[in-house]
Amino acid sequence: MAAYRPPHPRTDDVEPALAAADTRAQLSGPALRGFFSLAERWRLTVGEQLALLGWPGRSTFFRWRQTAAARTAEGGDEGAAVPTLSADTLMRISYLLGIFAGLERWLGATPAEADAWIARSNTDAPFFGRRPLDILCAGDIAAFAQVRGYLDALAGGPLPADGVVPTVLAASAPLDTIDRDTLLRGFVGHAV
Repeated sequence: MAAYRPPHPRTDDVEPALAAADTRAQLSGPALRGFFSLAERWRLTVGEQLALLGWPGRSTFFRWRQTAAARTAEGGDEGAAVPTLSADTLMRISYLLGIFAGLERWLGATPAEADAWIARSNTDAPFFGRRPLDILCAGDIAAFAQVRGYLDALAGGPLPADGVVPTVLAASAPLDTIDRDTLLRGFVGHAV
């Protein structure tokens, strides 16, 4: 068996795609709704959420969360202004959604197990006894790529480019409110 080698984050391919503010503006609303749905599902603390998003200011974070909640709620204010996220923040969220999809493909028959995996210590490389969540919270984009690559390897590779979504992900109620076509295409050079 070949040694596991994490993928190198392809920032040279990503940055040009996210350089345009209008592109980032289109992706920001669905990305925030997806992130906060995932944070709720994984039961992340505010500190963990801040770290995963790249440490935005607390007031910025709470404004993002309020905007996402208003747009998700039935009858919510569809006119609420959505902030335009940075390319780094969009890449982080994209990787997290890819990690979620990898977990669902690998452990999809037991969604509770898939959701708990992120917060459980793991002796496999690249974790060495730490929780995957700790690796993500302490790391940069390369750490996100490493965890995602690990899960893609366990799950049999990334989703095909045709965008076929695992049934358990497609049926996930909290994520039904986001623009799946945008998010599942992925922002980081390969399908989520």
